[in-house]
Amino acid sequence: MKTDRQELIQKTLQYIIHLFSEGNVPQAIKIATFPKLDIPSSNWSLSNRILMYLRNTEDARTWKQWQKAQRQVKKEEKAFYIFAPRKYKVKCKDDNGEENEKYVLKGFSVVPVFTVEQTEGEILDYQQLELPRFPLLEKAQDWNIDVSAIGFSSDYYGYYQSSGEQEKIRLASPHEIVFFHELAHSSHRRVLGKLKNGQNEEQEIVAELSAQVLAQIVGTQIESTLGNSFLYIKSYAQRMGKDVGVACLSVLSQVEKVLHLILDVHTEKEVIKHESNLCS
Repeated sequence: MKTDRQELIQKTLQYIIHLFSEGNVPQAIKIATFPKLDIPSSNWSLSNRILMYLRNTEDARTWKQWQKAQRQVKKEEKAFYIFAPRKYKVKCKDDNGEENEKYVLKGFSVVPVFTVEQTEGEILDYQQLELPRFPLLEKAQDWNIDVSAIGFSSDYYGYYQSSGEQEKIRLASPHEIVFFHELAHSSHRRVLGKLKNGQNEEQEIVAELSAQVLAQIVGTQIESTLGNSFLYIKSYAQRMGKDVGVACLSVLSQVEKVLHLILDVHTEKEVIKHESNLCS
C-alpha cells in the first residue's frame, strides 16, 4: 500500500515529466551566485586545475602565496606540482618597422604548491561565506556530508565529491535547487553503491530531475526553476540521442529510489538493498 509521501513523489514526477515532454515550462531564471573566487588557481590552465581537483581541493598556492595570505604550511606537509610556462622577452619589428617587445614561450617548469587543507592561519574570504538554512540540510548532516560555500568560478554552481567514506558538497550558489542537485548525487551513490566518474548523462539527469521534484515538494524559494532544469536535462538528453521526456522516463525508477531515500520513504526490501549497497 502506497504512503501519502510515495503518492506525492509519483504525482510530482509525472507532472514534471509531462511538462518537460510538452516543452511547457517557464523561462529559465538567473541563478544567484556567491562572489567570484578570486584566488591564484582561478588563472591556472585547465590541466593544472585538474591536478588540483584530484587533490580534493578548490584552492592551492605556492609557499610564498600562502605567506602573503597570512597562512602557514603545516609541518611535514608535502607539495604537489603544477606546470608553469617559462617565457622570455624578445624585441621585434611590426609591419610599420616599429620596434616592439613580446614574450616567447621557452618551455615549462614545475612549481610546488600546497592545498588550503595543508595550511593554517588567517581565515580566507571565501571561508566566511554563509549558506542559507536549506530544506533537507539535516539529511546531509545525518549522512555526515561536509557542506560549505565556495566562491563562484564560472565553471559550475556546485559539486558533489566522495572519496571512500568522506563526502562533501561545495556550493557556489545560495539557491536551494543547486543544493538539492548535489544532495541527489549523494543519495544516488547510496542507491547504486558507487557513482560513475565525471559528468555521466544518466547521473546528471537523475540528480536534476530529483532536485526539481524536491523543489516542488519541500522547496521554499518562490521563483520557479522548471525552465532551468528543463534546459539542463535537455543538454544531457541530447548527448544520449533522446528527447527530454524519454530521457526522464528512462531513469524514472532511479529517481524514485533517490527521492525515497532523501525523504525517508522506504519499503522493507529497499532498506535491505540500501544497507547491502553500503556494505559492498
